[in-house]
Amino acid sequence: MMEDQESRVCSIDVAATRAGEDDAAPVRRPYREVPHDFVERWPQFGWGVNGAEAEWRANGRTIARWIDECGRDEMILARKRYREAQRAVAGRARRKRYVLSQTPKPPGTAPQK
Repeated sequence: MMEDQESRVCSIDVAATRAGEDDAAPVRRPYREVPHDFVERWPQFGWGVNGAEAEWRANGRTIARWIDECGRDEMILARKRYREAQRAVAGRARRKRYVLSQTPKPPGTAPQK
């Protein structure tokens, strides 16, 4: 973490509106802390509604802040490596399925001899 979490406050300070009080003090809300498993698991989920936003139930701005706090360049590189590894595995599986004749052939085609 970059700074002490207790000293940081959200950039949005909402003015407390109580009945009849015009000069109410603003409400300070602390930032949400980075989850303990964020660095290890973010490359698997990535961005998006079905990704990190759904996993940690956080807004995209919060996730962007977490990535900045954990090291943006390293996190993006880890995500890129994970995606490349997944593409390589999927490509091997596709080729293997074709070689083993597991891919169905169109109807009416005779087997080659």
